Amino acid sequence: MQEKGNLVPEDEKTIKAEDKTETVIVNPPVAEKKIPQEEPEQKLVMAKDTDGTVITISSSDQLEKALKESGRPAVVDFYATWCMSCKMMHPIYEALAKTFSGNVDFYKANVDDVGKLSSEYGVRGIPTFVFFDASGEEQDRLIGAQSAEDMTERIENLL
Repeated sequence: MQEKGNLVPEDEKTIKAEDKTETVIVNPPVAEKKIPQEEPEQKLVMAKDTDGTVITISSSDQLEKALKESGRPAVVDFYATWCMSCKMMHPIYEALAKTFSGNVDFYKANVDDVGKLSSEYGVRGIPTFVFFDASGEEQDRLIGAQSAEDMTERIENLL
């Protein structure tokens, strides 16, 4: 179909009524249906942070294995890159990791990357700091921005 020198796609029809032109789409484009995909299987690789003391967790299996095998108390920081309180806590957490290096393991888990892990640990607000004893059992947790003193006290209670 052609009108005024312009080509009209086959799936459109032009209707004229009382000096008005209206285009009606006969076969509207179909939106692609997105099929939810399962989370890809994560490798048990521990990526060290730039200072070498905080380990990034990428799966439930990785954290479970790390907690069981280390034989030391541990702290896990559940955070998000867009969270302002998380950004504020980052230097405090890094400093604590350096202070307690060799005595306590420090991990971090981005809730946007490991949603399944966050759900398993009941993380509802961020940042959430979960404290584990040497046997890997949860002993305490703090939610939200914390002072270095409060964090230190909780960590010392694990030792």
